[in-house]
Parts: sequence; C-alpha cells; structure tokens
Amino acid sequence: MRRTLVTAAIATAVGMVVGPMPNNAQPRPTVGHIERLDPALDALIAPDAKIEQLAVGFAWSEGPVWRASGRYLLFSDIPKNTIYKWQDSTGLSVFLRPAGYTGVNPPGRELGSNGLTLDANDSLVMADHGNRQVARLDESKFTKTILADRYQGKRFNSPNDLVYRSSGDLYFTDPPYGLTGLNDDPAKELKFNGVYRLTRSGQLTLLTTELTFPNGLAFSPDEKTLYVANSDPKKAIWMAYDVRPDGTIGNGRVFFDATALVSEKRPGLPDGMKVDRSGNLFASGPGGIMIFSPAGKHLGTIVTGQQTANCAFGDDGSTLYMTANDRLVRVRLKTKGLAVAAGTAASMQADASVREGYLTTSDSARLFYRVMGHGGDTLIAIHGGPGVDLESIAGDFAPLAEHHVVIFYDQRGAGRSELPKDTTRLVVARQIADLDEVRRHFGAQRVTLVAHSYGPLLAASYALEHPEAVRRMVFFGPVPPRRGDFWQRFAANMSPRLDSAARAKQADASKRLADPNADTRQACRDYWAVGMRPRLAEPDRTLPLIKSDLCASDPAGIRFGLTVTNRVVMASYRDWDLRERLRQLNVPTLVVHGEQESIPMDLVEEWVTSLPHARLLRVPRAAHFTYAERPELVWPEVERFLAEPPR
Repeated sequence: MRRTLVTAAIATAVGMVVGPMPNNAQPRPTVGHIERLDPALDALIAPDAKIEQLAVGFAWSEGPVWRASGRYLLFSDIPKNTIYKWQDSTGLSVFLRPAGYTGVNPPGRELGSNGLTLDANDSLVMADHGNRQVARLDESKFTKTILADRYQGKRFNSPNDLVYRSSGDLYFTDPPYGLTGLNDDPAKELKFNGVYRLTRSGQLTLLTTELTFPNGLAFSPDEKTLYVANSDPKKAIWMAYDVRPDGTIGNGRVFFDATALVSEKRPGLPDGMKVDRSGNLFASGPGGIMIFSPAGKHLGTIVTGQQTANCAFGDDGSTLYMTANDRLVRVRLKTKGLAVAAGTAASMQADASVREGYLTTSDSARLFYRVMGHGGDTLIAIHGGPGVDLESIAGDFAPLAEHHVVIFYDQRGAGRSELPKDTTRLVVARQIADLDEVRRHFGAQRVTLVAHSYGPLLAASYALEHPEAVRRMVFFGPVPPRRGDFWQRFAANMSPRLDSAARAKQADASKRLADPNADTRQACRDYWAVGMRPRLAEPDRTLPLIKSDLCASDPAGIRFGLTVTNRVVMASYRDWDLRERLRQLNVPTLVVHGEQESIPMDLVEEWVTSLPHARLLRVPRAAHFTYAERPELVWPEVERFLAEPPR
C-alpha cells in the first residue's frame, strides 16, 4: 500500500519566498469579532481578544498544522496546489508546490493537498486531495510515500482531513470535493463517502459510510470519542462516536446540529476542528470557528467574516490559527490545545514544545502523558501520591526540560488516566508494568527515573524488575525503602505543624473531596491550602515559589486519586522492605532530602546504605519540596549528577 513517488517540481519549490504577501509587520490588522453566548467562554478567550490577520490572497486556505520543532505553521491552498509556511519572524513563504496533483488531466479544480498533520517522526502527512490519496512527505529527498489510495481496489474520492490517535493509527475522511461532479462524477469509484482508519501496520478499515459529506475530525482528550463533521448544508452536523478498544467506532450520535444556522446565511459549514486540553471543540462552522463544551453546548463563535475551513493550535498551544477563505488569521486564547502524538524518543529530542496525549496499555487502560523539552537523553518523571498526578510536579520540574526530554504521566487511578472500577488493577505490579509500557511507547531503551515522595518507591521497584532499562535515578523527598515504623514517625513529625483549627479545615475539605456532588477542585484547593504548609520549611517564603498545581487536573481524577488510589496502591505494597534486593542494583542514584522534612532523615539514609552507587544531598532550609524551596542548590547538583560518565 505504501509507494514512493519523486517529482522534480517538489524539489524546486520547497522554501520559495512569496514576494507580494504581507510579512510580520506590526501592528497587524484585525478582522471580525468574538460572539459570546455563554459566560464559560471567558475562561477560554479573554474579553478583549482580537482576531489578527496574518496574510491574505489565497484561493481557499485549509488544513493548518503547527510544527513545533521549527516553530512555524504549514497550511494548504487547495486550488493553487500549494502548501505555505507562516513563521512569525519571517512571514509567509511557499513550502511546497505542487503540493498535490502533478499530471495533465486533473479530476477537478481542487488540485492540492487538504488537511495536514505530523506523524511521530515529525514528517508531514497530508490528505493529498488532488491525487486522491493519503501520503507522507520526505523533505530530505523531495519524495512522497503513498500510505493509502484505494479501498478494496477502488480509488478514494478525495481524502479531506486526517488525525492521528496516540496508538499511531491514522483516521481520515473521504468526501468527493476533489471531483468536478462530486457524487455524480464519472471518476468516482466508491458509492459512498467514508471515514477510515489506517493502522501503523498498514491495515485499512472502513469505519462508517453514514455521513453524506464527512469532513473534519478530532479526538476527545481521552480518545474515547471521535468527532466527525458533516459538511452538508441540508444536514450540517457534528457526530460523536464511541471509540472501541480495538480502534473501531460505534454508538454514533449527533453532537451538535447547525443546520438552522446555515439557513440564516451565516457563511461556512461544519469543517475542520481541534480540541483543547479540557475537551472543548473549536470547530469550523457557520459564522467562523464555533466553540462547544464537551457536553455539546455552543459557548460562542470566533466570527472571522469569511467561510472558515479549519484551525490549529500553535506557538505554546494558546494561539489558534485559522484558515478563513482567502486569508490566514489567529487569536490568542486562555486555554491550550491538546497535542496528541505517538512520539519516539528521537523525535521528541528535536521538539522543544510541550506535547500531550494518551497511550493504551496491554490491558486496555488509558494513560495520560505530557512530554517536555529536548536533549540527548530521556527522563521519566514519576509523581507522588500515588493518587496525585503529573500536575503536582510538572511546573517545578521544568528546569529539567532545558537539557533533557522529560516524559510525565498520570499513574493509573490518578489525574487524566484510567480510573479503574476494578481496584484489583490498582496494585504495585500493574504500576510497574505501566511504567515499562510508558518507556516502550516512546521507544526509549534506557531512561533516567526522576521521582518525588511516593514516586521513588515505584521507581526503585521498577528498577529491580527492569535494571537494564534504568540509567540513573533521582529521588526527591522519598519515602524510605522499608515500611517499618515510617508512618508512625511521619505522623508524629507532622502533627505539631498543624494546630486544631488547621486540622479541622483539612478534615472538612477531605470530606468534600469524597462527595461527588461537591466542588472537587475547590475542595482540593482547600485541602492543600492547609496540607502544603507543614510540608515546607519556610512556607511564607516558599509557597509563592511553587509552580506546580496539585488541583489542576480533571476533577474526577483528583477525587478518585485522593480517596481511592492512595489507599489501594499503598496497601498493595504491604509491609515493604526493599533493602536486601537493592544491594544488587547497580544504578547510580542521587537522593535529595530536606533537613526540615517530616520523613525522617535516618530512614531516608537507608536508600544510600542499601544502593551500592547512591549518595545523599542534604538540603538546608527545605522540607518536602526541595527543588522548589532551594532550586539554586538542588538543580545544579542534579545536572552535575546527570552529566557524570556512565558506570
């Protein structure tokens, strides 16, 4: 199914600058306005947000994708058979021409590429509209590899838009817009207009034929729902489909019906779309980019004044770029887009941006991940709890991303990851297996484990099972390698740091956390407003320094993690004692511990006396969050340790 084509025209066109197009002069003109239908929109788009016009003069702009590795936007002009590149510092240039059809007898007037995306290797993958295929571009050789162009021997109509799932499977739509006569064109070989899935192994599956003109598509943040736009003025709808564990879809239902808006002469139809971190849809439709809550409520519209084909999150994820008929526009957001990529360690090292997504474990659980930074090695950051989530460390671990690829993930039963109804899946053996699946998902042979609080217990347990996969370990404020009387001594040290009023406030917040009808996020903030202070050596000085947020994740994950996962996972460790086994583990380890920490220093020292290649960094004027309380001492020492020659 994959074939490689070479054209001289591709080689001569890459990077050609377009003279008459506007560059990045300031200030930029503004267009349109923000239509606000619900107060919830104010949390996504600031009241004073403006729509900036970046470039104009296209025939029909489409398919934008942000390439973080180069910090630029790519988008199609389908009739002009061109992919353009927009970069804030240099403006507009031709990236690829011809982008699609190169023959002499085109099937229609839409010759170029349509939707664009990037694969795990940062290669451009396109709905090659004019050539009636899905293809990948090799920019070093100016070649295209055809990924799919037929279903059961019959040519596609004209692939329109496409999206990767974190599994590496590619989903795409195939309406007839590239054919002159649309559904009645004699060149149309398929009797339907389909939605397809192409697996990583090249297997093509037809998912549905029920839509008259399937167009844009996107996944929900947990990838359990596939949204598909139907750009039919008689049935202008977005469908939502359940995604089954095997990647097929079912239980289709109308997510939103905009047919009435089409009849009001608002320009545009359901077309391309993207999803933000919270599951809100930014979808091309009548009037511009319509914004829907995950429940399908229309919160408002970015009214561009033009038919608007598609959009893409760019920059740091908080800019929405929009292809609106003959122009390219953008608006700044308060939310950030969800970037899903089934990345490899090599491709991540070329990408300094933040990328997020889900991976599926061997037992079909979904684990949420976030990748930050670039560098020559790969680190996996392991949060504490175990019922908190990656947001509890991500903000303060940011210095690591300056020199390393850092993979964060929410452990099973926490944050945005799987919250299993069957708690027998919340055991240490499964947590160890999950960590290994994270490592293998990103193609990393050996990793450094950087862990906080409970995290070192999981890291060490993993290293004992997979010593060949661990290069180094860094432990911050670790629980000790044996249980013994740890909990009693820890409680005795914490108790004097909280007065009765503080304990009462924390107990009330804890009760609300267990109540599914309560405001979970507010209960979480009330809980940690009390709970953080005894975990810091100088709370008045250091609380403002902490950049991570223990209450930023999904409310259901917060509640489940603190009320179920903490208890169940820790119980699975039983009366743990790793000391004897650790003596055989030849993994260099740095243990960082605050001198005012409630976890007793003598118990923590047992990590150093048990591991043959471990050392202890005692941090003065610090307690449980040493990296935030004394970053000027901690991070330089951590970097020196990570730079040491391998043993």
